[in-house]
Amino acid sequence: MKKMRSGVLGRVIISIIFISFVCACAGLVNTAPVKPKHWSGSTLVYQKDIWKLNIKYLHKGTKNEGQDGVLYKNGKEVKAKQVDEVLETSLGTLKYYGKRTSANNPWAVTGWNFAGGGINSHDVKFK
Repeated sequence: MKKMRSGVLGRVIISIIFISFVCACAGLVNTAPVKPKHWSGSTLVYQKDIWKLNIKYLHKGTKNEGQDGVLYKNGKEVKAKQVDEVLETSLGTLKYYGKRTSANNPWAVTGWNFAGGGINSHDVKFK
């Protein structure tokens, strides 16, 4: 009887892990450390403690949808020293993807945005 219970428990645990993995891959799990504070026009605003991240959606809802992020610390814009610079903030781990120029694809992610994570962290969607 004891052996049967441990076998069932093992299958349940494996099933839960598998379902969690599938949901994360499908984008059903929010991996951003904080939820956005609000929308301001086409800009999604994240704010926690001294940090504020504004992610402007360009061509929203089209195949050319892009994002451009601006990061603030204590109300002052944070200027990155280089592309791929990473900062640990109370919002989570943020990365600088470079400056938006006319050479970028319209769907490019530029400026500051979330780094790492289970799904495309620069494209976390909230409904």
